[in-house]
Amino acid sequence: MPRHRDQRISARFRPSLDGAKLPLEPRLLLSRMTPQLRIAQLREARLERLQAQKVAVTSGTKHAPPITPRSGVDSDGVPQSPKPYVQTGVVSSGRGAAMIDVDGEFYVAHMSGGGTVRAKSAPDGRVDLTVYGSRPNSVLSIDPETPTRGQNDAHQFAAGTAYQDGLLHVRNITVVNGKISQIVGYRTADVSGAITVRGQNIPQPSVSRIAFYALRPGASIDVVGDLDTLDIIDTIALDGGPGIRVSRDLNWFNTGSSVILVNGASIQVGRDIGLVAQAAKGTGPAGQGGLIPGDLIIGNASTITVGRFVDAPIIVQGSSLGIANVPANVAAAISVLGVRA
Repeated sequence: MPRHRDQRISARFRPSLDGAKLPLEPRLLLSRMTPQLRIAQLREARLERLQAQKVAVTSGTKHAPPITPRSGVDSDGVPQSPKPYVQTGVVSSGRGAAMIDVDGEFYVAHMSGGGTVRAKSAPDGRVDLTVYGSRPNSVLSIDPETPTRGQNDAHQFAAGTAYQDGLLHVRNITVVNGKISQIVGYRTADVSGAITVRGQNIPQPSVSRIAFYALRPGASIDVVGDLDTLDIIDTIALDGGPGIRVSRDLNWFNTGSSVILVNGASIQVGRDIGLVAQAAKGTGPAGQGGLIPGDLIIGNASTITVGRFVDAPIIVQGSSLGIANVPANVAAAISVLGVRA
């Protein structure tokens, strides 16, 4: 005998053990599932499991899974890093690459102006980025993303933030067809591998801007044609490898600290340094030639070479070491405000 319709349980509620009516679990189309929301859901589920374990252990429940302290966890038992490697994914049909680094920070590499980008995990918590189908006006930018906070999480301290360094550690960036305008991770990423832009960048063989927080030992830049602006916030520290190689003109480069070239790492410009003055791009400064607020250190096996002219001076506000390792035409264009050696 069917029940009266007034006795039916509303489809919007489901009964719980104590008789209370709770809302059904929310559904979400997979097509609308963003990386931020997925990270928040996984984090919330992990926190709920850990809290249940704590309650079970405190109340003395039998067979409760113990919480054992491990390296890489904070006081709440939440891992500082989700994985010992960078987790990668695809967004916007390949026009973006989502990444969660070993600090638990979330980044997205975006392509604008055409092209796709793929991210692949690399050793030592780094990531490789490969750009396909880009155009002369394409821009690759690396931006941080804030994961969506979970429900009832507004008054909880964000676990793991004390261990985050605010940087995505990039190994290699390869532009397959050599066509791109900008590669930008100015305040969000450092590089310890090769940035390669080789090929026919038609109609104008130039890269407008390459900008990163720092170039670490092992980093190199290889650009066919012109590189108009090289912006580095921290240090250019090149140890081994080809260093910075530009086939034609390097119009403007600047760093927030020192430039260190050792073990064969060099700056090689095929034609001119400082041929054309550059306007400010993004939050980087305008200028022409070179500006080094710190020191310039050039090892015995390293050098700075220019195929034609240094049209604007390279200003070193600190001291220099190893100027004798560069050709005379370049040494004459290096202005050192501190001790010159």
